[in-house]
Amino acid sequence: MRATVILLCVWLVKSDPYPYSWTVGNVKFTCELGDSGLRESETATRLQVGWEFTDASIYNPIWAPDQPSWEDPLDKCVALDLTAETSVGWRLLNCSTPLATLCETFACMDDEFRCLDNSRCIPRSAVRDGVDDCGDSSDERTLPVARLIATPGRTYSSFSISDCQDVVLNTRKGTVTSPNYPGSYPTRTFCRWDIIAQPGEILVINIEDVDLLPEDTVTLEGDSQVDSFTLKNEGYPLSYVTKSTRIRMVFSSGGGGTARGFRLHYFSKAPSDVCRLNANGFIYESWLENMDCVYVIQHPDETSYTVLEVLPRSIGETAVITANFKDVTYNIKRAGTTELLVIPSNIVRVQIRNAWTSESYTTLSVSYRFLKEDPLELALILNGFALRWFSSAQDCTRRSLRLVLHPVTEDEYRSQTITLSGVMMGGDAVTVIVDGQATPLISPSTFRAVNSQRDTHVLISKRSSSFQLSAQFSRDCVAPVTSPRVRISYTSGNALGSVIQYACEDGAVEPLGPSSAECLIGGEWSAQPPICRESELVFCSLPVVQDGYVISVTSSCEENPYCDGAELLYGCDFGKLPGTASKATCSGGSWTPLPACAS
Repeated sequence: MRATVILLCVWLVKSDPYPYSWTVGNVKFTCELGDSGLRESETATRLQVGWEFTDASIYNPIWAPDQPSWEDPLDKCVALDLTAETSVGWRLLNCSTPLATLCETFACMDDEFRCLDNSRCIPRSAVRDGVDDCGDSSDERTLPVARLIATPGRTYSSFSISDCQDVVLNTRKGTVTSPNYPGSYPTRTFCRWDIIAQPGEILVINIEDVDLLPEDTVTLEGDSQVDSFTLKNEGYPLSYVTKSTRIRMVFSSGGGGTARGFRLHYFSKAPSDVCRLNANGFIYESWLENMDCVYVIQHPDETSYTVLEVLPRSIGETAVITANFKDVTYNIKRAGTTELLVIPSNIVRVQIRNAWTSESYTTLSVSYRFLKEDPLELALILNGFALRWFSSAQDCTRRSLRLVLHPVTEDEYRSQTITLSGVMMGGDAVTVIVDGQATPLISPSTFRAVNSQRDTHVLISKRSSSFQLSAQFSRDCVAPVTSPRVRISYTSGNALGSVIQYACEDGAVEPLGPSSAECLIGGEWSAQPPICRESELVFCSLPVVQDGYVISVTSSCEENPYCDGAELLYGCDFGKLPGTASKATCSGGSWTPLPACAS
């Protein structure tokens, strides 16, 4: 049964593809049936009408009130009669009668699949079963969305790309890209994804890359009114934490050219697990969060200072970690170093960006306290830290901070160094108390406590509005463990900032690794000693003894027994006599004398 087609206006319905095209003037109409809704919009370039809240299709039709009429179904087509204003719906009408309809064709049942060439209906169970039942392979490939759009000067068509059109994504996490990404996407392409969160969860969208032509669009619309936006070509990568449980994403390209496209990731998260801030801090781990996070730390007293203890155990190569307050942005860059930040604000935002784009992980722990006019005491069990006290031009109130530095273990009292610099005016003071002795420090200065057997107390008193301080505390580095052939030269001891030199004792060996190291905050050297390997030039390869065999090789070399000076003992097969000796010595890369057996 054949269908006739008469275009009345632009429609979107839900069905498998049924493409036809007409050209009227400079407008090309492409009939591609797809999902839509009962909405009506008209602009200078687009007109479309369809159903929004009711799923209607030629497979599961919404019949007009007096339909279906089955008197002679073999002579009738399923059609949508738009002239019946009071009873709009699908009808069985005579196929030979010109009708104001979208498309007319024979009907497939709800449990059937329409072949792309419109030749037949097959059971849904036969779709993608490895057998070409349609004859055009349309039942064995992912079918595209079908839609009808009229746009002056612009043509849309059905485009078949796997995982692109009318795709429902309801896994906990996934990735969405434009067709062919990172290659250029095709022209005249329409894709649509519905991203659905797990029950009781929300969606996090990580936008990694966007490169579109000006006329092409990517829109995301959530079930929350605040989650509707269009992707542009700048400002990425970024993370977007939605309030939605469902996001509809639509990609549309015209015919004016192509570009690289886009790539984004989505995650379903429980709201309580998204950038969670506990009562006294937070821990950020990029492999768990998979997003940008902003943690807002706030005290109701506007005169309070915020004291942060920040430890980035690892920082990914693209990660950016900042502490933001008022008009100040402080970058946290030193992995493995604890930083104490005394911030003259009751509101601080700690932001982690782009950690999810790094190959290596980012791990950050932050705890916080608030400093008022009363002194604040912090007990720290650390081998070292850096301190930064930010100035406040509006605050002349006295602020006092006491740091009590305990050893990491009860029996580990190492010598320690404190360095400081900054701006200190009248009334400002920094005092160190070690073994009952108080030492006031000025700026800049370096304080050494040698073999202290008690806790160290650092008293910081701020009075002036211009007070600011940068300080470092570290216990001494311990002597590195080396192999016997590594020589260490101490140029300035093993205190904070000291540098040691590494070398190999034997000039005939080559160091594999760094030649120097610096004592860093925390009492760790910046690099481990090298490995001293024998030079390849002094190695002797194991010989092949003609009519004989190697018995043993003795050597004092650790890395390779076949080094200069090694002795080789060999024997000869029965009836064969050794040469001048049954031993040979490695010298200059050769065995002397050359092992040999003679008759």
